[in-house]
Amino acid sequence: MFLATCFTIIAFDLDALDQAVWFTISAYIAQGAVAPFVGSLSDLFGRRGILLISLAMKVIACIFMGVAPNVGLFMVGQVISGAALGIQELIVVAAATEIVPVNRRGLVIGYILVGFMPFAPGALYGQLIASHSWRW
Repeated sequence: MFLATCFTIIAFDLDALDQAVWFTISAYIAQGAVAPFVGSLSDLFGRRGILLISLAMKVIACIFMGVAPNVGLFMVGQVISGAALGIQELIVVAAATEIVPVNRRGLVIGYILVGFMPFAPGALYGQLIASHSWRW
């Protein structure tokens, strides 16, 4: 989400202003595409392994987006990033609900969500990133 406010800057840099809306939508489509399969895959291969694969996918996606010379490679990075994020969101909540006793699950899920609060001013972070270089 750090790049959410930078998409117009990225689109201008990649000479793809007419395709800027797809930068966000492609990640959401990828999230929705993998979400139905995450539970079954994590039951088959284990939550830890699937989570580690998704983290590796996110790193690869960031590399693709950072070195993208054109909009095509950037979009591939966005799709991989969206798929990885969809996996991570579901695995973390599933793992937390398995580990924590039933009477404490609501509290623990609340703590997990509060952990996202430092990232709430994403627009400010995005503008700070854009003032230097979005590729870093």
